[in-house]
This record gives sequence, C-alpha cells and structure tokens, in this order.
Amino acid sequence: FALLLPQISASAGETWSHSSGRSGQINSTSSGSLYSYQLPYAENTTGKSWSLNLSETLFSWTDWMNLKAADHQVAEAQANYEAATQGLILSTAQAYFNVLAALDTLHAQQSSLKALTLETTRARKEYKIGMIAITDVQQARAARDAAAAEVIVNEQALSAAEDQLQVITGRQY
Repeated sequence: FALLLPQISASAGETWSHSSGRSGQINSTSSGSLYSYQLPYAENTTGKSWSLNLSETLFSWTDWMNLKAADHQVAEAQANYEAATQGLILSTAQAYFNVLAALDTLHAQQSSLKALTLETTRARKEYKIGMIAITDVQQARAARDAAAAEVIVNEQALSAAEDQLQVITGRQY
C-alpha cells in the first residue's frame, strides 16, 4: 500500500573549501623596463544546499496488482486462522465430551460393581443357610470380579481422556 502513496525525500549538505597562494604579474613600463610583483591571496568558499523531493506515481498497474495480491494473502491468512480456531474449539469440545463420557461410564460401572458386591454377599449368605448351590455363589463372584476389571478399564479410559484434554488445553484434570 505504501507504494501507492506519495514518496517524499529530503537531503541537506554543506561544503567548505579553502585555498591560498601567491599570484604574480609581469608588467612593462613605457620605458621598456619590466617589473614583476606577487600578491598573496586566500580564498574561503562555503556552500550550503538542501533539497526536498515529493513524487507520486499517477498509476502503476504492478503496484495495484501487488496490493490486490496482498489483500488476497491477508484474507487467506485470516481464513486459515479462523479454520485453525474452529478446529481447536472442536477438538477441545470433543476431548471434553470424551472425558465426560468416560466419567459417566466409570460411575455406571462403579454402581454395577457395588450392586454385584451386594449380590455376592447375599449369595454367600444364602449358600450358608442352604438356599442356593455353590455354583450360584461362584457365578455371583465371577460377575463381581468382571465388574471390578471393567472399573479398572474405565479408570484407565478416563485417565487417557483426561490426558488428551490436557494436551490440548495445557491444564491438568
């Protein structure tokens, strides 16, 4: 854009010079005798100059095309910035929702583990009084152990989701 504006420049200068010496002349008189004389001289010269130039190109197709190209580059950079911002928002939201989903799954699995622990305790009591067979107790214990394993898996999934969110946001969760 600056190339389309008037251009101004200024300059100033000062010069100084000194010269000295002798100059002589030979003259003749009316009687025909010659005489000469030398006169000393000294000369000092000082000069000062300044200039101010203002110029403006009436029209430069190249400069206008360069300006349009720069405008397009700025628009492209802004679009890239907006796309990157939207991508960051989207990936942050996705990572956050992954944490929430992992947390919900973990809570549900923990509730299931509590229920299966109570079921195992109930099955042992019923076995002791002879109401059910030992296989029912073992099945209840196996279901409880499977639920405990699922809790561990879900805790690891939650930790991984939190780590992914931390990578994006830079905050510990």
